[in-house]
Amino acid sequence: MIPRGCVFLDEVSERFYVCVGSWLHDVNEEQFRVLLEDEFNLPIDFDLVVDEHWDLGHGWSEEVF
Repeated sequence: MIPRGCVFLDEVSERFYVCVGSWLHDVNEEQFRVLLEDEFNLPIDFDLVVDEHWDLGHGWSEEVF
């Protein structure tokens, strides 16, 4: 089971935000932010948004066929 998330750009405010699941509370948030900044070339002031949609076990890709 791979942690899920997605990077978005709010075109009105021109700010990036990253939606993640509640699994964020189980990792070092500061190290995670640095990893995201490096991997996606994000500005340092992006927002992290926790939403159950991105929790483990809620993705269609994790269903057993």
